[in-house]
Amino acid sequence: MTSTATELFLEAFVDSDSPSADQLLLTALRSTGMSQKIPLPSLIALLSTCRSFRELAKEQSTLLFKVLDLSPLRAPEEFFSQGITSRAEFSRLREVKIQFADLLFDEHLSLLPKSVTHLSLDACHSLTDKGVKSVAQRIGRSLLHFSIYWNSNVTDAAAVSLSVRCSSLTSLSLSGCQKANPHISELRLYADSQFTSAPITVAATVCSTLALVDLTGLSLVDDAALVALGQSCKRLHEAILSWCTAIGDVGVCALACGCPLQRLSLHGSRLVSTASLDALESSCAATLRGLDVRGCTRIPEREPCHLRRRFHRLTEFVIHT
Repeated sequence: MTSTATELFLEAFVDSDSPSADQLLLTALRSTGMSQKIPLPSLIALLSTCRSFRELAKEQSTLLFKVLDLSPLRAPEEFFSQGITSRAEFSRLREVKIQFADLLFDEHLSLLPKSVTHLSLDACHSLTDKGVKSVAQRIGRSLLHFSIYWNSNVTDAAAVSLSVRCSSLTSLSLSGCQKANPHISELRLYADSQFTSAPITVAATVCSTLALVDLTGLSLVDDAALVALGQSCKRLHEAILSWCTAIGDVGVCALACGCPLQRLSLHGSRLVSTASLDALESSCAATLRGLDVRGCTRIPEREPCHLRRRFHRLTEFVIHT
């Protein structure tokens, strides 16, 4: 059934109180093909007038209110500005698609239901980095797919926000966003203890041009993050990992083997041992000029005089962020 035919069919039942009509409507709406084609105005009208429809909306199995394409609407921004998103029926919304909506602004995106996993905002030219950041903050790790094709306002900052906040993201499309070429050189997450390795792993993949990372005080970050950085970020020359108490030799060895390190702080990382120094000596002796291993109790010979025997270019032994 086409969208036009669907709408005509629904209009015939909006004002009906007939039990037989209700039953016919209920049967038709349980059809997967039809339930995804109902225009938003018809959805709202049916909620207000049709008893059977309200009952159907409560069923967990129905696709109603889970998949919503607002693109055909003349003013899709009204879905947000008129408070429709706060209706209980939309609490299970999973997929939202909006295209060519120039009156869709950043503030509208802060009203998206937190249940959304797939979001397409293609050719919505008024959106900026602020809107993308609000999506990342509101939906976070629930977001699996995000597309914002053809937008001249979105920059690298949006890519970083998504990669850091949306750790479950499996599909990201910034095609046509000329300012969003994720050539990010620095990632600083200083003393933000909420972060785990997951978002940093995503950031390493998306922003392979990273040259500096500062993860000072991120006690939940473990070797997985360093392995990802070592595999993807071949330009990384400075890593500040002070008080990253969950990292160990596996991560540091991966970082040493994959990156041309010049400055590295492992200050307070008590799981790091001499094995990490061996890896650094093997791979980075020619480039390493700064190394801070204060508080690394599993490295017995961590005084500057001992370190210089391994790394002849070392001149810096205390690294501050």
